[in-house]
Amino acid sequence: MTKQIKLFAPSQEGNPLRDRVERDLIQIWDAINADDELRGNLKTWTLEKLKNHVTWQDRTACSWFMPLTNQVCLSYNSFFASYDKFPEYKSFAKRPDIGSVKFVAPSRECDHQFLSLLVAHEVSHLIQHRFTRDTSYRNGETYRKHRRLMTKPHGATFKNVYSYIRSSVINTRNEVSQLVAA
Repeated sequence: MTKQIKLFAPSQEGNPLRDRVERDLIQIWDAINADDELRGNLKTWTLEKLKNHVTWQDRTACSWFMPLTNQVCLSYNSFFASYDKFPEYKSFAKRPDIGSVKFVAPSRECDHQFLSLLVAHEVSHLIQHRFTRDTSYRNGETYRKHRRLMTKPHGATFKNVYSYIRSSVINTRNEVSQLVAA
């Protein structure tokens, strides 16, 4: 098993992945703070705490979110590979706000955009998990039904959070103008 390394640890100064992810996290954090419901569910979190929950591995091809530790683990390979498409899960791949993205003219900037989409996707899982833990639906059947909706990895709660982050942060950037829905 490859060791997970905290991306924002002092030993990672100068890591090119760190600078790109930090830009994304700052913009995502600003968007979260602009939304009362999202901010309410992350009330004990700060940008520094969020950064502390981002790790990376250099020998894996995929990225993921680990609910037990609230860790977002990014693949270093995702940053240094060339992509012409960012594929999303089939259940929402064709949605214009959060669907798959095809890069019209693949370039190094598209590689950075791929990473931004990946960060947004994985951080959405972290926020979704916080919703599940902090939900106020604590009475019987309503709570069980609501919790089940929120814990489905790519269910309604994830899609709502991801849509908000993509719409308010990622999809508004200049480089997104060269993207089209896949």
